[in-house]
Amino acid sequence: MSKLKEAQNAIEVQAGQLVALQMLIEAMIVGGIRTKIIDEKEFIILLDQGMKAFQNNTNMTDQETFGAIGTLTSAVDMIKHAKDKQILP
Repeated sequence: MSKLKEAQNAIEVQAGQLVALQMLIEAMIVGGIRTKIIDEKEFIILLDQGMKAFQNNTNMTDQETFGAIGTLTSAVDMIKHAKDKQILP
């Protein structure tokens, strides 16, 4: 196997690990909101502020900004999905 293919495989493994970690964190967020440990409105405000901070951060590349905002958007989508499935009120 070429060094390039080995590096690509390693990156893909790490990407999969990050996706799984994100899923676990989102599940914990939904659980926290459901049990009222996390205030949903305050958390949504925090996510919105985070998205704006990433958009305005000139030290990040376009790819980094896209990834960061995508992760925060995924958390918002998870909350909406949990509400649709009546896991959250």
